[in-house]
Amino acid sequence: VYYINFTDFASYEVVVDEKPFLQCTRSIETGKTNYNTCYTAGVCLLKARQKIAVKMVHADISINMSKHTTFFGAIRLGEAPAS
Repeated sequence: VYYINFTDFASYEVVVDEKPFLQCTRSIETGKTNYNTCYTAGVCLLKARQKIAVKMVHADISINMSKHTTFFGAIRLGEAPAS
């Protein structure tokens, strides 16, 4: 996520079925530029019809959504083990 406007902190969560799975939080020093990035990566066993979402923790944050700045990717690593 490429933040373009925040004051002290910027944070987002990656949620699976609305439950937090990953989180990234950035802070900024007083007097510094308010542009910053935050990156997360993880592996999670997903079941059919589960939903993945990116949730901004602070409502007053602006992010750049152009294709060269903010992205979300997912890959399938293999079949889930039989239960």
